[in-house]
Amino acid sequence: MNIPPPLERLLYFKEKLGIDDNDFSRLGLLSGIAQLEKEAFSSWLYDYFFEIPHTRAVLEHETYDDRLKRTWADWFSSLFDVRDQQKFVTRHWKSGLKHVQSGVDHRYVNMAYGLVRRYIGRMVLEHRDIEDSEGLLKIIDKVLDLCILIETDAFITSTTQCDHEVIKGIAHQVRNPLTVIGGNLMLLQKKTPGQDPRKKIYDTMLLEASRLERMVKNVVTYNEVFQREPEPVKCLVRAFLQDAIDLIAPQKLKGKVDIDLDESCPEVSADQNDFKAILFHLLQNAYEAVVDSKNPLIKINSHLNPSITGYLDIEIFNNGDLPRPDDIDQMFTPFFSTKSMGTGFGLPIVKLAARKNNGNFKISLVPDQGVLCVVTLPC
Repeated sequence: MNIPPPLERLLYFKEKLGIDDNDFSRLGLLSGIAQLEKEAFSSWLYDYFFEIPHTRAVLEHETYDDRLKRTWADWFSSLFDVRDQQKFVTRHWKSGLKHVQSGVDHRYVNMAYGLVRRYIGRMVLEHRDIEDSEGLLKIIDKVLDLCILIETDAFITSTTQCDHEVIKGIAHQVRNPLTVIGGNLMLLQKKTPGQDPRKKIYDTMLLEASRLERMVKNVVTYNEVFQREPEPVKCLVRAFLQDAIDLIAPQKLKGKVDIDLDESCPEVSADQNDFKAILFHLLQNAYEAVVDSKNPLIKINSHLNPSITGYLDIEIFNNGDLPRPDDIDQMFTPFFSTKSMGTGFGLPIVKLAARKNNGNFKISLVPDQGVLCVVTLPC
């Protein structure tokens, strides 16, 4: 598994934990003691985990026990000899990936760091001649917290990447036969006389095939939004709204959309692809809600958020049927839909994209009127 370390994010963790160059230099005061203790540490840690059935199974599959102990011993001494911070975080990132490859339960990795903390604390207290031992222990706590953060980041990144590769593969494999099925159904439909009862069956099958195609497409979009790191740029709200309307089909929305945007704040700061996905799925959701209404109406307006400085609220209201209050929270769950032909991915995509762009998304019911969707993004 070769996933490059996100150095910017990992060094950001270091900064937020308040670790500076001086801290690493001060840890160097313990490097001599760590060199003397490293073999004892690695043997102690090995014996500890060998007594646990789950981790023993992992250790027993290691071909070279001595090599593993040497690796742990070198890792232990390296904590007190940090000359290059990028190499330090990279080493722990690779360690996290290795643990995933080896099938190590991440909870035991966290346990190991707790044991390391305990061992170092005992080591420092046993050497009473160490100057400012209390201050050194505080630095050790911060550095071990950083190690845990890096390991956790590597664990989440690698496991979610595996999951998303599986999802992407399944979506691709499903899409191909669906295209063939849909094409053949259209041929059968054309050859079938209007009064033939089979025609209605073909119509239903085509609708379901179309729904599955949209579902596959939405699964891929959700997957991409989840994996992609946003690249925020200034996005003109009016221009992106018009693009979304054009994608859904302007003739369907003609005369049904009332737009009133705050021209004093015409832009939001967001990833372009994410913002496109947000507006497209919100408008599609609104259109599907009003399509059967006698007097369909979709209202879109924007204004500065009254509570948070530097944020814009984009509101999309539709006068379609009100969902049940109990269904509101479930609307953000993938595959949940109150519509017969819904895929259950539109609103989850909106919420995920908004959150990844430092924003928020919420739905509220307007009694006897309709549904109000509000997406909040930095501007």
